[in-house]
Amino acid sequence: ELILLRSLYKKIQAYISFCLSEKKTNRYVYINESKTWRKAQSYCREHHTDLPSVRNQIENQQIWSVLEAGERIWIGLFNDSWKWSDQSSSSFRYWDSNQPDNHVGKENCITTIITKQGHWNNDNCDTSHQFICHESEKNLLCNVLC
Repeated sequence: ELILLRSLYKKIQAYISFCLSEKKTNRYVYINESKTWRKAQSYCREHHTDLPSVRNQIENQQIWSVLEAGERIWIGLFNDSWKWSDQSSSSFRYWDSNQPDNHVGKENCITTIITKQGHWNNDNCDTSHQFICHESEKNLLCNVLC
């Protein structure tokens, strides 16, 4: 009995140590539901981690590779001096030609465009689109074990 308890204690200790570490690996989840940008953000925060921030071309391609349908997909960039939903500080941008244009002053949220190889376009935040959520490996494990 004592041996089993020690073994269990070591496993729990390892999981907690992992959860408290700084290791983060992103996993992207395509959500085949149309929502406004704010509702998509809320959904991602409730069920996953957040709308994705894109730090480089590799992450942009990873996001683009999980898309299944639809023309425009919400990502985590919005126009409050162009900030990311999760407050990360990435300066990477992948704008489509002539973007951002903030058409009629109401396009403050960003979609990636499937038909344009993942280039970005600004859009009205109140428009409904499908979206991508990201979830860190750390968050996945901690939700279950910590």
